[in-house]
Amino acid sequence: MFFLNISPRAALARKGSFTSLETGHSGGGDEDFIRYQDTVLNQMREQAQRGAWLSLDVATIDRDQVFKAASVALADRLQPTV
Repeated sequence: MFFLNISPRAALARKGSFTSLETGHSGGGDEDFIRYQDTVLNQMREQAQRGAWLSLDVATIDRDQVFKAASVALADRLQPTV
């Protein structure tokens, strides 16, 4: 399991918009999104730690770099022989 770690504020800056679901139906403002996503992020971090998920900090890398980092991490974990 991969955990793509990014702060809610950084995710919002990248994404630019969000749905009511992403605020936990708690409001429509940026701070509502950030507050709810902080709660979700904390829960996800706990699950990632307990489940030994592969955690990648993706706050400063683009989608292609995320794919490359995930591929390398997965290959390291699986250690396939070619």
